[in-house]
Amino acid sequence: SKRGIMMRNNIGLVKHCERALNEGWGYVWGTFGNVLTQKAFNDKLVQYPEQLGRHKNYIQAKLIGKNTVDCIGLIKSYMWLQGDKVVYDPLTDFNTELALLRATKKGNISTLKEVPGTVLYKTGHVGVYIGGGEAIEARGTEYGVVLTKIDGRGWTDWFEFPGLEYVEDSFVDTYRHWGRDIIEEASSRGWVTGYPDGTFRPDAPLTRAEGVALVLAAIEKRQ
Repeated sequence: SKRGIMMRNNIGLVKHCERALNEGWGYVWGTFGNVLTQKAFNDKLVQYPEQLGRHKNYIQAKLIGKNTVDCIGLIKSYMWLQGDKVVYDPLTDFNTELALLRATKKGNISTLKEVPGTVLYKTGHVGVYIGGGEAIEARGTEYGVVLTKIDGRGWTDWFEFPGLEYVEDSFVDTYRHWGRDIIEEASSRGWVTGYPDGTFRPDAPLTRAEGVALVLAAIEKRQ
């Protein structure tokens, strides 16, 4: 299928959510990432009068002309992205409960692992875990897409989003670092290793001993 040409993964989801956060995307129930036009809003108002009616004036004044999503629409806006447009796919149009139900890997929030792109769940709402105890979520009409601490938000479950490939980085602290791809390549070649706690500490000063070890590893690989 066209949608299967580029497999979406959890690291890509995090980067997409960070883009939505940095660009200040808004929250409108039933939307999934495209720019909210007046016509699109009018159509959504007819489709969801109860959810949107009480926020009509705010949306009209603040969000027309902006990219908008709802909580699960933030994830769909990545899954359905084609070029610079988000193309609706009825076959994968899950609500929060159905997404949790269809997930093959899930658990109680107390068992959450340090895997970026894991979906956080509570009744009627989802967010995206980005690591370090933080999440990005489309929180509500007057919040938009925001960065939050996971503690105190009432999350009850975690799950891996259906159809999303989950890949594990070599180190738990590099996935948001500018040098992640270089570090991953060096790790795959055996040129660098991390610390016993699973970190790489990419911004820590390089000791002379570590520098020598890197040079020796590179020489051995060339021989």
